[in-house]
Amino acid sequence: MERAVIEQLGSRGRTGSQDFARQYERMARLAELDLHGDSLEEVLQRIAEVAAELLPADRGASVLLWDARREAFTLAVSTIAGQDTRDVVARVRSEGGASRFVVEHLDQVAVHDIDHDPFGANRLNEDFGVGAYAATPIVLEGRPVGVLYALEPEPRHWSRDDLAFLRTLAERAAAAIERARLAQEAAYQRERAEVLAFVANSLIGVASLEETLQTIVDAILAGMAADAVELRLLDGQRSGLVIVGPEPIRDPRQVELLAAARARAMDARFGLVLPGEEAAAEIGAPVGSAVIAPLWSRGKTIGFLAALRGLDVEDFDGDDAALMSALANQAVVSIENARLFEETEEALMELSAVYEIVQAQNREVGLEQMLKAIAEVVASALPALRVSIGVLDDEDFEIRHVVTGGQSRGIDPSRLMELLDGIVEGGIPPTTVPVPATEDDGPRLVVPLVHRSRNVALLVAEREPEAPPFGAHETEMASVMGAQVAVAIANSLLIEETHRLALTDALTGINNRRHLFELGVRSFAAAKRYGRPLSAVMFDIDHFKQINDTYGHAVGDEVLVEVAERARRTVRDVDVLGRYGGEEFVALLPETDLERGTTAAERLRRAIGDTPIETSAGPLEVTVSAGVAQVAPDMDDLADLIDCADQALYAAKHGGRNQVRAFAEAIARP
Repeated sequence: MERAVIEQLGSRGRTGSQDFARQYERMARLAELDLHGDSLEEVLQRIAEVAAELLPADRGASVLLWDARREAFTLAVSTIAGQDTRDVVARVRSEGGASRFVVEHLDQVAVHDIDHDPFGANRLNEDFGVGAYAATPIVLEGRPVGVLYALEPEPRHWSRDDLAFLRTLAERAAAAIERARLAQEAAYQRERAEVLAFVANSLIGVASLEETLQTIVDAILAGMAADAVELRLLDGQRSGLVIVGPEPIRDPRQVELLAAARARAMDARFGLVLPGEEAAAEIGAPVGSAVIAPLWSRGKTIGFLAALRGLDVEDFDGDDAALMSALANQAVVSIENARLFEETEEALMELSAVYEIVQAQNREVGLEQMLKAIAEVVASALPALRVSIGVLDDEDFEIRHVVTGGQSRGIDPSRLMELLDGIVEGGIPPTTVPVPATEDDGPRLVVPLVHRSRNVALLVAEREPEAPPFGAHETEMASVMGAQVAVAIANSLLIEETHRLALTDALTGINNRRHLFELGVRSFAAAKRYGRPLSAVMFDIDHFKQINDTYGHAVGDEVLVEVAERARRTVRDVDVLGRYGGEEFVALLPETDLERGTTAAERLRRAIGDTPIETSAGPLEVTVSAGVAQVAPDMDDLADLIDCADQALYAAKHGGRNQVRAFAEAIARP
């Protein structure tokens, strides 16, 4: 598609102080907003409401959630009254259209008049009276997670500020959506643990097989939002036994759905899902989804455990299949009465470990403390001599942090790092792998901690050289615990990253204005209290507007990034460097008087201006002007100090640029 089709996204729209004030106000309100919610749908609804209110968008706003694995939109929310969001998802075209264009190109689309929509007529727009729209990709770590729409009832010119606001909101939305997804996943894991714990606890003291199996069926009804559940035995003395809930399945379509699910699961070993669309194609009529797990014992299928959902309910997914498999295994254990006590005891141990991992995740502690607690839980549950968890760096895929639980006394840290690095370099296994003992080392269990198809960490359990190897049950238990640990680590890392983003400038990576003032206020207070010198250097890029106008804002951004990097390398570790706004920067220099501060500013000026900056437009000669001020007795706060440095900067600018002026000199020679 030609770029001309996307309506002048760079156009500036209206200008003037009124537009600036409006943009400033809505950006300020956006910065103060809390996009948290109790569910993913709640978070998406809040995002749509914020877009409609602050832009504003008179027809409303909507958010579509994109599933890259299925290449389809899976969820939608809207502020338009009366709009059925499930119908929206069903009617959004999977091929072509603005939504698909946005997720494929990660680019904004602004249509000022629906009659000239380059993507053609759209029934959704026509049905709900949309006259203009702007679509913005919601992107997390370079991958699309959804599309944010702003909708107008009449034609509207979308200004640069409008689109910039939507981009900023989309960035906030991406982090909020990921937090909600992580919370939803953690909640599901907790629910799974609770269901399994309920089953295991309920089986204690239950004498009859029928009571045991009915307990499992009731747990599925309560914990998996199922409309109907059936447990059917096909083999042995109990062949033909059927346990159902809440009542026998008599609806012809549900009967056919069950039969289709059983046919698929006949040769399976684990739970699987029959989605509603596939089931409807097989049966020839609209029908809900099914999840089914075979009851596998002694090398053959002895029955099936299945759950059904109706048409208007979300399909079962892989997590439901995993839970169903776990419950089917519990049913088999119950059927094999001779092994009931042993299997129940092992299941309780696993559930206790998973519960303790969830508890460790929910405590408000740092990553290291959380991993330490988890490593202790896993070491006790397996059991193992020690358990080490190595967190992987996202960029270079190396071990960046190691925590050990169990018997860690006398461990050689270099040997441990060598062990973990060797596993990483040799290729992290896709699943949990037991490693036999060697002459020098005992048996090990290597557990990849994977979250959303990404290795976030590595767990290694070790035993004494003479100890027995890890068995199949322990390997499975480690995998179950590993899945929960991966969620905990991913959640903790996301919180750390969110905290970091709140304190740093998104473009340059140095302190943003808010954090600059937070740190600076403390430095200013200490300098005033103890009578110590503190200087502020304010510097900005000379003729920066000319760079933007001549080479474009992308090149201007490259210049800003390199100026910040050169400044960062020049200042001391104790100094506070931050982006003040636009092309202006501030450096706060503790224990530095005006003379030394001027020297430091001159060093900054040379570091930035003496060497051309390499950009995509070629090398550019870039200089800065700087003003320096020192804390004085008559200054009330940090703002006074920075204001004085700003006045000195003004003098440097008017003195010819590419120079440094101190505040006293600026006042003497304005």
